[in-house]
Amino acid sequence: MNKKISYKILYIPGWFPTKENPYSAVFVKKHVRAIALYNKVILVYASSGKVEKILKINHLNGDDNIETFEIIVNKRIPSFVNKMIKMLGVIFTSIKVIIKNEVDLINTCSILSIVGISAFIISKISKLPIITNEHWSGYIRKNPVVRRVIIKTLGKFLLRNVNMVCPVSNYMANAINLLGVNREKIFVIPNVVEISFNRLNKADYKEIKILLFIGLNFKVKGLHFLLNALRLLKSRRSDFLLEVIGGIDAEELQCYKQMTKDMGLENNVLFLGVKTENEICKYIERCDFGVQPSLYETFGISVLEFIGNGKPVITTDIPPINELVPRNYGIFVPPGDIESLSNAINIMLDTYYKFPTLEMVNYVKNHFSYESIGTLFTKVYSLIVK
Repeated sequence: MNKKISYKILYIPGWFPTKENPYSAVFVKKHVRAIALYNKVILVYASSGKVEKILKINHLNGDDNIETFEIIVNKRIPSFVNKMIKMLGVIFTSIKVIIKNEVDLINTCSILSIVGISAFIISKISKLPIITNEHWSGYIRKNPVVRRVIIKTLGKFLLRNVNMVCPVSNYMANAINLLGVNREKIFVIPNVVEISFNRLNKADYKEIKILLFIGLNFKVKGLHFLLNALRLLKSRRSDFLLEVIGGIDAEELQCYKQMTKDMGLENNVLFLGVKTENEICKYIERCDFGVQPSLYETFGISVLEFIGNGKPVITTDIPPINELVPRNYGIFVPPGDIESLSNAINIMLDTYYKFPTLEMVNYVKNHFSYESIGTLFTKVYSLIVK
C-alpha cells in the first residue's frame, strides 16, 4: 500500500466479528478497514469463546496496516466475571500497546459497552484523546426504565467526556445531542457500503420477478408485515418470488416458515438462511429489487447495498433511511402499513427496471465507499491530534 500513513490509531471496539459469531458487527470491521487505508491501526478487541484457560490473547500482524490483539475469554466463566476479565484484559493489553508504540489517538465504538468503558479508562490513564463511533439503537428507540437511567447518567457522562462522538447518521446525532452532548463534538461518519455492481436491470419480460429481503432479526426488519402484504398481493397476481436471507434464530425461522405456509405463500417465498457477505452480494445481483420494511433502523445498510448494486428498494419512510436514501431510488411506505406495502410491491413488479441504476451506484460509491469513509475518519483525527 503506497498511501501516506497519517496517524497511529488504537482501535478498541465494543463488539467485533469473531470465528464463533462472524455476522456480528461486520460494519465495525469495515470501519477498521476504511481507517487503515490512511492510518496505522492497532486493533484490540475482546470476545467469549472456547479456550482451555481463563483467557487467550492472539497477536496477528495482518496486512493493510492492521495489527490485531484478539482477547478470548473462556465462555464457561459466569457472565459478570467474564465481563470483568474482558475489561482487565483490554486495559492491560492496550497499555502495553501504548508503551511500545507512539499511539496518536484511541478510537472506540459503543462507548457504553464494557469494552467501550475500558477504552475510556485507558484514555484517562494514558492521557490520549479518544473518539467513539456509535451504532447502538438504544439511543433512538424506547428502552426499559433501567436502561434509560443508564443512558441518561453513565452514557451521558461518557459521551460528554470523549473528544468526539461519531454516530452513523444525523438521526442518531440528534438523539445524542438531546443527551446534552454539544453539537460541535458530534461528527457523523456513515457505515461503509460494499458494492459489486456489474449489470443493468433490463426491461425484458420476466415471468417471475425476484424480490429480496435481508435481516437477521425478522421482527425488527418487518418480515411479518411483508408476508401479510404478499398475501394481499397474491389475490391480484403471483408473478413473484420472495427470497429471504437471515434467520439466525432457528426457532424464529421455523415460526416464519409455518406462517408462510399458513398464508398459502409456500410457492412464493424461499427461506435461504444466513449467508456470507459474498453470498449476499450474489443474491442482490440476481434479484430484481429489494424489500426492507423495517420498523426502526440505526443506519439501514441493506437498503444502501441494494441501491449500490443498482437495485431499487421498497422501504419504510423512517429515519435515518429517509435521510440517507434519495426518494427517487425506490418506494417509501409507512412502517407497519400492510396495504401500502402490498400496493408498492405491485407497482415495483412492473417498474423496477425504470429506476436510475447508474446514478444509484455512483451515489453509494461517492458517499459510502471505503475511501470516502476512511477520509472522514482521518479528517476527525486531524481535528483532535495536536
